[in-house]
Amino acid sequence: MYRGRVYPGISVAGVPAAGLNPVELTGRVKQRVTVYEASWPQRFRYEAYEWLVPYPTQKLKYDAQATTQAAYHLGRQGKILRRLATWWQLWQTPQDLPIQLTLDESWLTDLSASLAATLTIEVRQPSINLLPAGEENGGSRIQIEPGESGQIFDQHRFETQTRNKLAWLQPLLIEGLVEKQPITVTEEELDQVKKRAENLLKKKIIVKPEPETEAWELSGEELVGFIAITGGYDQERLMEYLEGVAEGVNRAPQDAKFKFNDETQKVEEFLPAKDGLTVAIPQSVEQMKMALDKLETMNATEPATLAVVKTPPAISLENVNDLGIKELIGRGESTYFHSITTRVNNVNLASSRISGTLIKPGETFSFNQALGDVSAATGYQPAYIIKEGRTILGDGGGVCQVSTTTFRAALNTGLPIVERQAHAYRVGYYEQDTKAGIDATVYAPNPDLKFTNDTLGHILIQTENDIPNRHLVIDIYGTSDGRKSQITNHVVWGITPPLPDVFVDDPTLPMGEVKQVDWKAAGAKAKFDYQVVREGEIIFEKTFTSNYRPWASVFLRGTK
Repeated sequence: MYRGRVYPGISVAGVPAAGLNPVELTGRVKQRVTVYEASWPQRFRYEAYEWLVPYPTQKLKYDAQATTQAAYHLGRQGKILRRLATWWQLWQTPQDLPIQLTLDESWLTDLSASLAATLTIEVRQPSINLLPAGEENGGSRIQIEPGESGQIFDQHRFETQTRNKLAWLQPLLIEGLVEKQPITVTEEELDQVKKRAENLLKKKIIVKPEPETEAWELSGEELVGFIAITGGYDQERLMEYLEGVAEGVNRAPQDAKFKFNDETQKVEEFLPAKDGLTVAIPQSVEQMKMALDKLETMNATEPATLAVVKTPPAISLENVNDLGIKELIGRGESTYFHSITTRVNNVNLASSRISGTLIKPGETFSFNQALGDVSAATGYQPAYIIKEGRTILGDGGGVCQVSTTTFRAALNTGLPIVERQAHAYRVGYYEQDTKAGIDATVYAPNPDLKFTNDTLGHILIQTENDIPNRHLVIDIYGTSDGRKSQITNHVVWGITPPLPDVFVDDPTLPMGEVKQVDWKAAGAKAKFDYQVVREGEIIFEKTFTSNYRPWASVFLRGTK
């Protein structure tokens, strides 16, 4: 009865195929495809959006012949029992076959991506905003931005569904493929976030990567940014912040270098060994969280020492010299803001001249001797110095910046100070970072700065001058014998008013230009007690006194 014809219960894309021969079915399939093609462009609508999609000519090809062959052979393959089973299934449940096709997948993925670009809306989570509090209150105030819900378009489902719709010649759909993404934070939770932010706004964290590095402050405005709207702290923001910190802290290990010149009796090449540093981000995140937790419940200021992994250098100072120089044992620092160019030159030159000086065990260091000749012939430039109660141009103005810094280094090292003389006047450069009384003037042959190396090994003086920031560092290297130094009872008294302003003609400045080079200072007396202790025993102590006459502001007046 069905010889050469499609068995009952079979259709193709909704076209009844039962009883049709292959030629008839192929014709009907082609006719059905033609009707479907004429129904394009397809129209999509979603809320306020609408798309018209043209027929994918050259991208989509239907194969009526292959489809007919699939329908005709259904129930005609396998042994008799298998065919009987297929006939029974078709009688019980008719089967509608898809039309076989080839599709350029790029068309489908481009269409899917285009729809997703419009229909996918990222959830905008609530956020914390800092607004100016107003001039009368100062600081900042907290505003919670409520955020907006979003939605996501399911591209995978759309592509799978579209392949099926094309095969059965059905209209394409996007209904049910857009899923709303609501905000899950409640109003009560947002109120709690605002209270946390207002609390942190008044507090701060002192961040310190490890003992050898400088600490810095994170203000309340910065800390507020770490609060997570959903509770706790934003892990991603903390990691991002610490990754930025790590860029400035991380360093490779530095091997030591040491080269001594027998002729000059100075160290020509010196590089102290330094451990490599690596900020451990996950552990440091936990340190920051702990500090933030404490801030929210307790203190107004909290330290956060970050976790840092140290990698020792391959070569230490002990490996490259046998003089007993293996570690930093003391440091002196000073700043010299507002210095004129020639003074900056002299500070840099004088600090380089004493750098590399070795002091033997039991030897007394003389600053003037280590410095050598100070004159135009040795590279010094005219700068203003105090001489016989006046500010005058003289070669080497600024050398006392170096002697003062060296004096501070010797004090911090705990060395016996043999000779030191204070300046006649309070010089502003030496009080930019400390109180009056911790300075040392030199002028060959006298006054001089002298101290003795009473350690068991050599000591080495090294200088580092940061000219852009006007910051001078004098380091003393050797071997620590456990001594500790301290300055106590540092007092300034007997204040007398400064003298009237002083104007000095300067032929290097244009006529009429006035430039301040010294700042007025009141006269005063100062003193401090210096004590060096080792294992509970005092090995050196001395009281240093200074008697400063009042001093005037000094202005250069151009005469050029």
